[in-house]
Amino acid sequence: MRSGAVASYIVETYLPKTRAGELNELATDARLAAEAKDPNGRTIRFVGGTLLPEKEICLLRFESVSRELVDAVVRQAGITHDRIVVAVESKQTRKQTRSTSSASRSRRSNSDVHQC
Repeated sequence: MRSGAVASYIVETYLPKTRAGELNELATDARLAAEAKDPNGRTIRFVGGTLLPEKEICLLRFESVSRELVDAVVRQAGITHDRIVVAVESKQTRKQTRSTSSASRSRRSNSDVHQC
């Protein structure tokens, strides 16, 4: 990113269970749109997507210098969305996260979350 502080943003969009197979296509569209620069030369990066099939919600994560740039890129990709919010990340590493208690792991179900 060239200027300004970079923040993480989550884009919330509707993706019904019947179209859950489209998660990777949606993520590809978001990534390709994010790779383009805006007229001011600022860049944006698509980080990944997560589908919550039981809630029919798809969360797309971006790193960008502004919410407006995220909105413009998502619209350019043709992705309709409900909202864009700033995300605050945990400071834990993946290794630390893996060492969570077995009780917390047992609460999670692979059918609840799909990532790309």
